[in-house]
Amino acid sequence: MDGANVEDVLISNVSMFNVCCPIFIRLGSRCRDRAPSPGSLRNVSISHVVALNASWTSSITGIPGYCPDGITLSDIRLVYASAALPGVSKDAPVPEQEKQYPTANMFGPLPAYGLYVRHVNNLVLSNIQLQCADHFARVPLTSKKRNDHPYWQAPDTASSSLASSDPGTALVADDVVGLDIDALQACASRNGDPVLRFIDVRDAFVRGSRAPANTGVYLDVRGPRTADIELAGNLMRNAKTPVHRAAEVARKAVRISQP
Repeated sequence: MDGANVEDVLISNVSMFNVCCPIFIRLGSRCRDRAPSPGSLRNVSISHVVALNASWTSSITGIPGYCPDGITLSDIRLVYASAALPGVSKDAPVPEQEKQYPTANMFGPLPAYGLYVRHVNNLVLSNIQLQCADHFARVPLTSKKRNDHPYWQAPDTASSSLASSDPGTALVADDVVGLDIDALQACASRNGDPVLRFIDVRDAFVRGSRAPANTGVYLDVRGPRTADIELAGNLMRNAKTPVHRAAEVARKAVRISQP
C-alpha cells in the first residue's frame, strides 16, 4: 500500500473457522511517507487451505496500471455462511478505493460470494472449491455496535436470525490478463446469476471444471477488451447455457470444446 515491493510469498496448510474473510490480497496506492509510486506484489502461492463458516467474499485486487502478478491459489476449500448485503444495483461498479486503508470490506458489497478478482496478471486457480453452507445469508459489512466493528457470523447466527439468501455468482474476474482455472467447484444461483463472470479478461483457460446442478448460465463474458478465452474438458451437462457472450464481446474471443 505504501510503495513496498513484496514477492516470493508462500502460505500453506491453514485451517480457519468463523473467519471474517478467508483470503485478501491487495496492491494499492496509499503511498504514505512520500512513496513516489505504488509498489509491487508478485509470486504469491497459497495452498492447502480450508475455511468454514466464512462471512465475506475473498478478493485479489490491484489498481489500474499496478497489478498483482503471479498469484497461485491451489487445493483450497472455502465454505461461506454468508456474503455482504447487496447494494442498490448488482451491476453497480465496484469502487477502486486506491488510497484507502486495506480491509476486506473496503469495496462495499462485491458481485461474487466466493472470490472477486480485479486488475491482476497471471492468476492460477487450481482445485478451488467455493461452496455455500446449507443456510446461506446476506450480512452487513459492519455491525450496529459502537465503533462500527466488522460483523461476521457466529456459529448459530444465520440459522437463528437471518433469512436464507441466494448466493449469486461464485467468481468474478475483471481486467485480468492470464487466467488459468482448473477443477473449480462452486454453487449455482437460484435466481439465474452466472456461476462465473469474466469482464475484460484476456488470455484465459478454463478446464476440468463442472457446472453445478441447476445452473442457468455457467460463464458470462462481458467487456469490449475480452479476448482469447478458451474452455476445454469441462462438464457442462447441468448448465442450460454453458457460455453467455455479451453483445460487445467478439464471437472469436471465446472458444469452447467439450469432452
